[in-house]
Amino acid sequence: MKTRTIQLCLVFLLACQITCYGAEPVHEQVHELRVAVGLRLAPYVLETSVGGVEYEYVSAIMSQLGYTLHPHFMSLDLIVDEVRSGRADMALTIKPEMVPGMAVSHPYVTYRNAAINLASRNLTIDTMQDLKHYSVAAFANAKLYLGPEFAATVAGKQDYQEYANQLAQNAALYKSEVDVVVMDVNIFSYLDASITHAKIATIAPVSLHEIFPANQYCIAFRDPAIRDLFDKQLAHAKSLPEYKTIKERWQARIAQPLDSVLLGGK
Repeated sequence: MKTRTIQLCLVFLLACQITCYGAEPVHEQVHELRVAVGLRLAPYVLETSVGGVEYEYVSAIMSQLGYTLHPHFMSLDLIVDEVRSGRADMALTIKPEMVPGMAVSHPYVTYRNAAINLASRNLTIDTMQDLKHYSVAAFANAKLYLGPEFAATVAGKQDYQEYANQLAQNAALYKSEVDVVVMDVNIFSYLDASITHAKIATIAPVSLHEIFPANQYCIAFRDPAIRDLFDKQLAHAKSLPEYKTIKERWQARIAQPLDSVLLGGK
């Protein structure tokens, strides 16, 4: 009789498991993904607090899918190798041509780069070709991220340099160490507060020359199935309660409308 009772209990437990888990995936178990993230991309990514408008957006979407992110912060020029080698499960802020053959998401974020100079200089910068006349400081790996025309413009240019630390770009401009900095307008605006707080340099009015097309970035995934889940959730991301929270936290701290910075997929 005791054996019969045990058997019935086991059947009942098995039936419960089938009922609970058989039809639709339930994200009660959280899976951790290693994500390669570029350093010094505030306000998009804040490595010191594991936040930022871009990172929080992706994290909220992945959380809905039952995943939590474990970030590996590194220079932009290293993140492609990190995901290709398998040391990371996904990499943020990627252009599809950077990772041929890999599973790439729909665009989820837009960066808007500009050529920025001190307004007092009255520089004429209407095209990328005009940059040949000035000393230029861009961000790390800019020749890849900004496309072949920019790469050709600065090729062999002795007064062209790239900074891994974009705060140093702001400082170099305000100290007149370079004529022009090339960087995202939201990053430039956000870093000005750090320049002032640390008394690194004196802030001055600047001119923005929007000679670059907007850069829409994707996520590279090792697993195409997770990419597919992300794309499906991305289409509804702006209706998530977390999106409202992100917007309230960040809109006043960036230079552009958040709805045009964070994208909702296709």
